[in-house]
Amino acid sequence: MLSVIIVALIVGSVLFFSDKIMAGASDNIRGWIWGENIGWISSNSLNCDFDGNRITDTGNYSECPTGTASVDYGVNVPASGIFSGYGWSENIGWINFAPGGPYPSAPNYSACLDWPALTSEPCNGFGNYAVSGWARACAVFPNSSCSGAMRPDAERGGWDGWIKLAGNSGSYGVSFDPVAGIFSGWVWGGDDSSGEAIIGWSEVNGVIPPASYPVQVTPLPPEGGNYCNPSGGSKYYPPITLSWNFDGGGGNTQSAYQIQVINSGGATVVDSCPSGAGTCTLGHSSANFYIDPLSRYGSIDFNNTYSWRIRVWGSSGSVSDWVNGANFSTASHRWPNASFTASPTNTLPNRDVVFTNNSTCYNIAGSSVACGSYLWNFGDGATSNATNPVHLYTAKGVYNVQLNATDGLGTCSANANITIRPPLPSWQEVPPTF
Repeated sequence: MLSVIIVALIVGSVLFFSDKIMAGASDNIRGWIWGENIGWISSNSLNCDFDGNRITDTGNYSECPTGTASVDYGVNVPASGIFSGYGWSENIGWINFAPGGPYPSAPNYSACLDWPALTSEPCNGFGNYAVSGWARACAVFPNSSCSGAMRPDAERGGWDGWIKLAGNSGSYGVSFDPVAGIFSGWVWGGDDSSGEAIIGWSEVNGVIPPASYPVQVTPLPPEGGNYCNPSGGSKYYPPITLSWNFDGGGGNTQSAYQIQVINSGGATVVDSCPSGAGTCTLGHSSANFYIDPLSRYGSIDFNNTYSWRIRVWGSSGSVSDWVNGANFSTASHRWPNASFTASPTNTLPNRDVVFTNNSTCYNIAGSSVACGSYLWNFGDGATSNATNPVHLYTAKGVYNVQLNATDGLGTCSANANITIRPPLPSWQEVPPTF
């Protein structure tokens, strides 16, 4: 009987001639909700108006009427996760997916999707890709604004129009599959009272296009590299690699990223998008960023602690929130610069080869100091801890010599080849014998 009262309230409020203004052009949900007491609820006018010309057609559903004037309406789930817009039921009229409170019971918010990529939505923590909150049927109100004083209780059968999208204990609800892009599950057409079950149970089957998905980025722990002098280089710097995982859902791929590194004084010293957000294109589809002080992105110093943050763009155009990574610290000073010369570098067996150690170590001020220790490996099995050793090779061959210079931070190496030629043949003149 109560459902009959509600239906009677909206007789004459035909969908296709309603004067309610909706923003269907920006609404991204397609599909239907089936209610056991009220039949179909459409989530978007494009369900039966595929080309959006305000004249119904079969759209994506062969059951749609054709050739009838329609209005633009729909339900939208933006990257914020907070629903907006209206659905339509031929039996109970408009359904508001962003009704204001106060709400009948927890949760105290309107329809909301818990995107894993976000932390700011009111339903955050309810469950990844889970829908919760409230929608409301406008038929309980006497005006077209779907708000204000309700109709007399006798007209609305005691129902206040609330539609609960998830049970408090998880006994029912709607979830979203980000791969398939499909909503599924059940909602309850009443608050928590079975006596208000005007709508009753309703099954949800809707779709969100991938372009609407928010993207998510998860920073990984920063990794320090080899602090030794690059081969042939003249710069000694603390190389740090910043990495992350990207999750776009629905087939989205990462199209760009922006990383900022901030020093302990609060100044941004590295920005991977030096010209500003949205300009990250070349090489910005990777999943790691190597801080190179010779690049245009900025540099970091020794003996400092830094914080960093990242945001990413998906191929759909969505951009994540800024997400902070773990702080990292750089070494207190430069690592050793191992270097040596040898003379001669091409000689005969059993000849002395003199090695001159040119290695440099550093202190916090950046000044040169003596290294803590040295280890020579002459390539023939022999070693030495001398600063400037002399070594004798007894057999021909090419020997790779390595010098390891060590200080309080670590060890760096330098290498060079020594060539030992075969010995010259010995000969002696012997007079002929007659």
